[in-house]
Amino acid sequence: MKALLTLSILLITTLIYSQYNYGLEVEAHDAKIEGKLNLDDGNRNVFIGEYAGINNSTGSANVFIGKLTGVSNTTGYSNSFFGYGSGNLNTTGKANSFFGVRSGQYNNTGFFNSFFGAESGPNNTTGTQNSFFGSNSGNSNTTGDSNSFFGHLSGYNNTIGRSNSFFGFNAGYSNITGSSNSFVGKFSGNSNTTGAFNSFFGYNSGYHNKSGGNNVAIGYGAGPGSSSLNQSNKLYIDINFTGGRDNPLIYGEFDNNLVKINGTFEVTGTLSVASAANLASLHISETAKLEPQTAAPSTCTTAAEYGLMYYDSSSTTHKLKICTNAGWEDLN
Repeated sequence: MKALLTLSILLITTLIYSQYNYGLEVEAHDAKIEGKLNLDDGNRNVFIGEYAGINNSTGSANVFIGKLTGVSNTTGYSNSFFGYGSGNLNTTGKANSFFGVRSGQYNNTGFFNSFFGAESGPNNTTGTQNSFFGSNSGNSNTTGDSNSFFGHLSGYNNTIGRSNSFFGFNAGYSNITGSSNSFVGKFSGNSNTTGAFNSFFGYNSGYHNKSGGNNVAIGYGAGPGSSSLNQSNKLYIDINFTGGRDNPLIYGEFDNNLVKINGTFEVTGTLSVASAANLASLHISETAKLEPQTAAPSTCTTAAEYGLMYYDSSSTTHKLKICTNAGWEDLN
């Protein structure tokens, strides 16, 4: 092997001297180059490593560095494969960037993909326009396209799901065919398999959701509880260290235009309930409290003030008052 390496270096020496007239020294089987080293094969390709780009025919502007990189490439062009076995089975795929051991290993015709990290996107075959960053990110993706997975094991089981954005360790780990999801935070959307159009933000957010769609979960552990796996069109805003509950601080149903506050609701300014037809109502199922005031909150002289109410505690006998066109009047 050493003899073969030495012979190869001597052959390269002749080429370098003829093109650049720069010096190359070989000492104890190490090569020292002073000047430029031209590895262009004539079609703007650079292949370094055993079997790297060995089957390339007309592919151009490729850079394959590492053993078994780009072995099957024939006409694919503008690809950059770095690391043992990266882009190994690529044939006609173009404009791909694979960095890391076995990254994009089975990519065949997929194009415009960027995989960074050991074994990132190794099973991608025809998927296009994907960005996987982190070891084993997008591990099972085959034909899914337009996905962005950032973090170790993010989108690990995704196969054909598309247009997903998973950010964080294990984010969207179990997703298989779910599409158009946005999961941000460690373990966010971890159990989602086929659910689509979900937005989960925060560590463990949406952790239990599997096939539910059109959900929004915001906050650490926000999302449905472990017994409500397939909810859809729901809003969860909460902090829950055990990972999901069905009565979060703020709960909503998008399909029913419903919002619930599971706690104390405090308004420090003006609370208005109105609709285009002025037929909206405020429904209170239990009690509402007006904070006692020692003076009227307004002059009650304009139509815009009519209907205002306050609890007057300025006298011994407290009164509930309302603003009318006659001024402040007692209700009791």
